Amino acid sequence: MDGTTRIKASIGRLIVILAVMTAPFVVAISAQAAMTDYQREQITQYLHSPKANMDAGIFDGAAFDSSVSVNDATAYMNDFIKTMNQAVQAWNKLTSGAAGSDEGQALFQELNDKLAFAKAMRDAYPAFQANQGGQSDTQTSSTDNGGGGDADAATGGMTDYQKQQLTQYLDSDAMRKDTSIFDGERFVAGVPFDAFEQYYQGYRKNLEQALSAWERQISSTSKGAPDGQALLKQLNEAIDWGNAMSAQYAATKDQYQQQAAAAQAQQQQAEAAAAEQGEAHKRQCVAFQEAAMKPLSRDPMIRLINQMMHQNSGLGSVEGVEQHRQVAGEVQAVCQSVDMELIASQPCFYVLGRPDHDPVTWCNAAGQANDLIKAAVLNQAQQTIEIVGSSTIQSVSEFHEREGWLTLEGPVTFNDKLFFSAHGREAVMGNIGQVLLAAGIDNAEDALWGEQKSRLDTLRAEVEKTAGSWQSPAKEADNYSTALAAEQIKEWHDDAEVREAYLSRESWKIHTNELGIPDRRTLPGYVLFKLPDDPYCQLRSYTLTEQYAGGGTYQPAGGVRFGYVRFQACS
Repeated sequence: MDGTTRIKASIGRLIVILAVMTAPFVVAISAQAAMTDYQREQITQYLHSPKANMDAGIFDGAAFDSSVSVNDATAYMNDFIKTMNQAVQAWNKLTSGAAGSDEGQALFQELNDKLAFAKAMRDAYPAFQANQGGQSDTQTSSTDNGGGGDADAATGGMTDYQKQQLTQYLDSDAMRKDTSIFDGERFVAGVPFDAFEQYYQGYRKNLEQALSAWERQISSTSKGAPDGQALLKQLNEAIDWGNAMSAQYAATKDQYQQQAAAAQAQQQQAEAAAAEQGEAHKRQCVAFQEAAMKPLSRDPMIRLINQMMHQNSGLGSVEGVEQHRQVAGEVQAVCQSVDMELIASQPCFYVLGRPDHDPVTWCNAAGQANDLIKAAVLNQAQQTIEIVGSSTIQSVSEFHEREGWLTLEGPVTFNDKLFFSAHGREAVMGNIGQVLLAAGIDNAEDALWGEQKSRLDTLRAEVEKTAGSWQSPAKEADNYSTALAAEQIKEWHDDAEVREAYLSRESWKIHTNELGIPDRRTLPGYVLFKLPDDPYCQLRSYTLTEQYAGGGTYQPAGGVRFGYVRFQACS
């Protein structure tokens, strides 16, 4: 049996259909935005199809080439006209916006050009057929299964168009011999069945189209030509490959389908188990939320979580320490009563990107509560000490800007205020020590006071360095205030040696109200004294204030108001 007889040719004859082509209608509108990819594809799949190629070797726009057989000319014309009718139908489905766009108008011009080509070809066909002196294969009855009575017997070869009708299938990706899926005898082990199925069905479809093209598009003469025989060989090889694959597919289909069914059942079971686990997870999340995340528990736990995650929480009262410890204990008990392994398997539905709502985070913080409470208490203590220290311990630049005056009020001693003494720490600490004790923190003073001690040491060194360089303000006057000032110093320090007290200005400063009426009058003064344990004298500023008594008189004061202090040499 020769190669030709292996292909069954009784598929039926192609009838020449000269379609009544309708020109597309486009509304005259201004250019719109570009067409979508989908809209473009609906037109170009026909307009740019190989079957819509304006082949001047067959028809030059006015007449058919006399060397082309009636069969080839007929097949070419029928394909071209059919494709153009499909293009027109696709065009008429476009929106007016897409049709009126710049790209749409360009495609419209191309469509009209090809429609004119098709109409000219249809009109020239009768004369061409008559001049060839015979009917086409598609219009005669034949019993030779090859299309006897060919009008192209003298041509001796296939046209490019005829070749393209076959090679568009034979050379397609769908018909490549993919040995990674089928090796010629059997499907490759390990390849999923759906991959076999897709490859096999695609190959079979393209092979059927190639067979149809061979029978319906290629004349008997062209089939017998050398290039026709070469394509026939390629087609028969494709048939052999397809038959081998079909036999293997039939033999293994049931097996693969059983495997696929088993895999599907296993997947369904897994999905059901996952759904059940999801419901169980939700129940455990709700149980934790209701038992642990109570309104009164939220603030303490969020503070502990912030300390755990950002180290920025503060805790400054004994009551707060006790509350946080109690809440953490309650949460930890809930963590032990629920299935935390299940809860931790995925985020709870109410977390929504908030780690401070995550039960796992709550349990981690509750388990570290003692350490987190201590850290928060230390944070608060450090902040408090920094604030107090910043207000009482001046920098060196501030010290010189104030000409040696220290911003200290009330009774002051050199050793008490300018050394890091226990008394000084206690005065600043306030109730911080009690909170530290409640949190279980011992021996934290060095860590808390380190920076302040360094600042105080620096300030004391500057005081000692400058003590001999300060000059006391000039003495301008005396009055009863100097005795008051000396008495008040003695009340503060009974062992103080008052060296002198005086006024630095003789004239009073009158202070009036908004109406210009006198309210009070003041005089500035100073007291220089020495304490036995201090290495330097203290110069204390004071202000004498007398309230206005009316009638141009003022009421004598019962005491003075002391200001800041400066340590300086006694002479």
